[in-house]
Amino acid sequence: MKRFHRIFAAALAAAVAPLSAAANNCPTASDLAGGIRLTSSEIRLINVYRSTADGVELTTIATLSDGSLAENKSVYSTPLALPLASSFAGTPSGTRYAVSTSGLRNLAAAGTWISDFDFSIDGVVSDTGTQTSRLINTGSHSIGGCPYDVWTVQRDIEYADGYTQRSEHKYSPELGIFFVETLFDSDGKAMASTVFDQIEAE
Repeated sequence: MKRFHRIFAAALAAAVAPLSAAANNCPTASDLAGGIRLTSSEIRLINVYRSTADGVELTTIATLSDGSLAENKSVYSTPLALPLASSFAGTPSGTRYAVSTSGLRNLAAAGTWISDFDFSIDGVVSDTGTQTSRLINTGSHSIGGCPYDVWTVQRDIEYADGYTQRSEHKYSPELGIFFVETLFDSDGKAMASTVFDQIEAE
């Protein structure tokens, strides 16, 4: 179950949006209340983000090889962190950080955020580790014809047993969601990437 969580977690600040985005009716932060949908046409994956009292709820809808749909819901303080709450086969799980994750939303100022964490399954701590997130650079990214300012954020997760996991995200500080996620192997080589190419308000 630990290893599933690690794979699943991997496989799953403020900036003003450019005027051109608003002119094209592109989603803005105010649309999070109703939901913002990202679609990856290549791998037939949909992420729907909605704001909640705790942060943001992420509904992931994947189209399986037989054409059926698999749906999962998780709640994040920010998608740059591991989920506060999730479930698999009806078993709840969640992550508790020692340091407030608000620092992840302010990486433009701090540059680096580090915190220990506990991961629990059904209320029992089953894993511990340390997350280190670094702002690599800033730039712009276009999705579905909508331009956004983005941060490139590198996230390193080191578990107590020595297992490590690195990912990199193209993250919109305005929307508080990411458009691209790349996973790396133990040698630092990119092994998988999820690129969303469509965006719309629900």
